[in-house]
Amino acid sequence: MLKAIQAARGSGKLNLSCQSLSALPSQLFESNTSNDVSFDRPVAWWEEVDLTRLVAADNNIQEIDPRIELLHALCVLDLHGNSITFLPTQLSSLLQLHSLNVAHNAITSLPNEICSLPLLELLLHNNQLSSLPDNFGQLSRITTLDLSNNSISTLPPSFHSLSSLLKLDLSHNNLSHLSIQILNGLQDLQSLSLSNNNLKSLRSNSDEGTLTGSNDTLTLPKLTLLDIKSNQLTEWDIILECPRLKDFACAFNRISNIHEGTLIPSKNLEILDIRDNNIGQFCPDILTLKSLKRLDFTNNSIASIPPELSLIKTLSVIHLAGNPLRGLPAAGGTVRLLQHLAKKLPQGEMQPETIPQSRSRSSSQNATPLLSDLVNIDLSQTGLVEFDISSIQDQQAYPVSINLSNNRLMALPDLESISKRLTTLILSKNKLTEFPSLSCMSLTTLDLSNNGIRSIPATIQPLPNLNELNLNGNRLTQLGTLPFESLSILLVSGNCLTDIEVPLLQSLSQLHVLDLSNNDIGMVPPALGLLNLSNLQLLGNRFRVPRPDLLMKGTQSILDYLKSRIVT
Repeated sequence: MLKAIQAARGSGKLNLSCQSLSALPSQLFESNTSNDVSFDRPVAWWEEVDLTRLVAADNNIQEIDPRIELLHALCVLDLHGNSITFLPTQLSSLLQLHSLNVAHNAITSLPNEICSLPLLELLLHNNQLSSLPDNFGQLSRITTLDLSNNSISTLPPSFHSLSSLLKLDLSHNNLSHLSIQILNGLQDLQSLSLSNNNLKSLRSNSDEGTLTGSNDTLTLPKLTLLDIKSNQLTEWDIILECPRLKDFACAFNRISNIHEGTLIPSKNLEILDIRDNNIGQFCPDILTLKSLKRLDFTNNSIASIPPELSLIKTLSVIHLAGNPLRGLPAAGGTVRLLQHLAKKLPQGEMQPETIPQSRSRSSSQNATPLLSDLVNIDLSQTGLVEFDISSIQDQQAYPVSINLSNNRLMALPDLESISKRLTTLILSKNKLTEFPSLSCMSLTTLDLSNNGIRSIPATIQPLPNLNELNLNGNRLTQLGTLPFESLSILLVSGNCLTDIEVPLLQSLSQLHVLDLSNNDIGMVPPALGLLNLSNLQLLGNRFRVPRPDLLMKGTQSILDYLKSRIVT
């Protein structure tokens, strides 16, 4: 350890993680006050630099030495995973400090002085905080704030002054009410997590009840993620004036009604998760969300779905299980459901490219679709050993979806000539051994599950609009490359993966759902916790950490744990 401290005098960086330390070593402070200018020192005095980065994570430190104030040049201080119960006021002397990580400790309160620091990042998750200082809003430069997994019940009024905040995590606390005026002060906010609290409403004052007048609008122009899952909301009457919002999750509440007009301003919404509520009527606002890709209404009380839902061209995943719905197809997934709804559209609203037609199914090995059915081609379970597209080419048809599942296909012909409008391609349960070469620029859903695919070639064609890729039940040992810039759902369960390729996953900036369960993964890299995932599945692998009981707690708990293991 002494050698590490001596080396830090030349680099300005010191990592003392996992050393079973009960306190910061005294030599750390002596080295910064020494007047020794002899020539036999490990680091020549003229090469010495001030300590700017100190990491002492995952030790047994109970108190931060007040002499920490002597490290006046410190920019990054990481003490996560210790047993610290309070922060000394001397931290306020660190006028260069921009990153403070004291997550996974036992801190019960914060001193007012901490709010005078020029922090850009403050990580306080997994502590025992019940409140924040009244002057917390003085941290006006902060961009990343993680207060999750504490016992915070209220936020101080000054909180709205955190105008530079980009990412805020208040999940797993004891908030029962939250002022919408406070949130509206965070105009640069991009990600907001309020899940797993006791929220009953968003309010502007101490009175009970819902908001009225201009206060019922959440106005966050840069917000892309709003997670308010697992609370006690009984209705949603807040207008979401969030034009960049992509992902809105309010699952596992008690919501019985989504008021009309509340979702319309968020016209770019792509993922709407309202599962496990008490909603009895389909909200018409949803029909205005022309960029919607994923809709989850699982376990509600909806009795009917409007046929106009089939007019949302981007919609690739719909979950409706656990609702008292009748007359809907029991199998076939989203494609079959949208076809069914399209049939019920008034004649004037039907769009040629989405009108499904009836036909007789051929059981021959080279079954050819009828001309009237060239919009949605379903050749599943027909015993095909090859797919003949010549008849489709001859008639210059451009199908929207092609279902070739449950056949014996070993390869796929070039679909470029008929792919002008193709958005859905289902190839599950065939005999493919290679990832098919596709030039389908409009494709949003690709199902290759339950084949024998062993690798993904490095020269794979980019699919710029692909939203969902299902590779479950193949023989992949690695992913390699995935040039799919719009991919938000990646399913790779039941393969032979041994590693999690974090750089690859980080390149998928829209990724929200990742299933890596039932593989042969030996280690989960902590950097995986930095991904902006709403659903992560890791069960059924050979790694021992995180433990199964943590994996069962859900995605947010897994991500929080992984982030806490990152040594900064």
